[in-house]
Amino acid sequence: MNLNIYRVSEEFYNALYDCDNEDFESKLEEFNTITDEDIKRECLNLSAYAKNLDLEINTCKLYEEDMRSKRRSLERKSLSLKEHIKNNMVNNGIKKIHGDEFDVSVRKNPSSVVIEDEEKVSDEYMFIKKQPNKKLIKDDLKNGIYLEFAKLVESTSLQIK
Repeated sequence: MNLNIYRVSEEFYNALYDCDNEDFESKLEEFNTITDEDIKRECLNLSAYAKNLDLEINTCKLYEEDMRSKRRSLERKSLSLKEHIKNNMVNNGIKKIHGDEFDVSVRKNPSSVVIEDEEKVSDEYMFIKKQPNKKLIKDDLKNGIYLEFAKLVESTSLQIK
C-alpha cells in the first residue's frame, strides 16, 4: 500500500462527509487496515526527508556565507578603487573624463550630518522606538494579571533528532 498521511487524512475526511452510510462503512473498513505502524513508518520516512532538507538548508547557508564574504571583499575593492580614482582626479583638478563606453566625473554631494558624540544629542533629535516588553508582559500574565492586549499561548513543535 502506498501510504501518504495527507492522502489518508483527506480520504478519511471525504469518507466521513461525502458518502452515504453504506459507503461510509466500507470506507471505514478500508481504513481499519491501516495500522499505527503504517502511520509511524510514514512519519519516519517524512522525518528522514525533512532531515535531508535541513542538511540542504545548512549547505545553502554555508554557501550564502561564503558568497556574502566574497561579495563584501569585492565591494571593499570596488570602493577602494573608486576612492583612489576620485582622489587622483580631485588632486589633479580633473572634473570629468569622457570615455568610449562611459564617462567618469567628480561631483559635489548634498551635505550630510555626521554625529560626533551621540551621547550629547538631546531627546528632541532622537528617534524613540516603541515596542512591547514581551518579557514583562509574559511575567505579568504568568502571575495572573489580566492584560486585554495579550495572552499566553502554548504550542508544540516537531523535533527530529
